[in-house]
Amino acid sequence: MRTSENNYNETSINDFFSTSIWESFKENYTTVNYSDNLVNAIICDMRNQAEDLGLDAEKLEDCIYATGVYDYDIPMLPCLAEKAKFNNTDVWIIVFNRANSWEENNLGHIDIFVIDINTLETLYWIGCE
Repeated sequence: MRTSENNYNETSINDFFSTSIWESFKENYTTVNYSDNLVNAIICDMRNQAEDLGLDAEKLEDCIYATGVYDYDIPMLPCLAEKAKFNNTDVWIIVFNRANSWEENNLGHIDIFVIDINTLETLYWIGCE
């Protein structure tokens, strides 16, 4: 969880592909230990961290769910959220570890969503295959 004055764009957002927290989640979580309880605990922890930073925790959670990732039966864990700007718009950038299917043990894929804080619209998405 972090907040910054960064104003990302379609090129600089690629910096999120090399975050150490994503690497840590990839090493520590699998589809075997994935559960709704784990997802809820991580989101709760993110909310608490947001509150500690004086940020709107409810809006963060709204942005996490606005990604739509939990509308599909694919294991995905939010690993990082950064409140920043994207092309001069206030956003939450939310990074997820995921598997492509339940048959994969590894949550080694990445999805990066840029969500408009005010409209909950996905302004940008990038991920690996």
